[in-house]
Amino acid sequence: MKYVSILSFVAVLIVGIYGYQSNRSKREESLKSLQREVDQYTQQISTNPSDEPAHYKRGMAHRRLKSYQKAIDDFTKVIELHPQNADAYRYRGLTHAILGNLDQANEDYAKSLDLDDNKKKEG
Repeated sequence: MKYVSILSFVAVLIVGIYGYQSNRSKREESLKSLQREVDQYTQQISTNPSDEPAHYKRGMAHRRLKSYQKAIDDFTKVIELHPQNADAYRYRGLTHAILGNLDQANEDYAKSLDLDDNKKKEG
């Protein structure tokens, strides 16, 4: 009976290790893919510094990479280029919240809600 228990434990351990390695490999590939996105958008921005969508998409990729300050910088640039972009305020606010900058997060989130309300009134 002990022999069966030990074999079961070893089988579970092997499956767990394989699953961990598989997930780790997928995470590493995902990180590489995100970094390629950042590089692609950086290239677009170097060609056209006013490319609002490229700044926004790079900011989103930076968030997923947990490069939060870089994400904030990109969302700030989007806001400079298009001050009515509620999503840029929203994601900049959420990113500030992750970093613990709660006052700035609240300001950005409130601004995003105001812009959404104004958009609904106009539409």
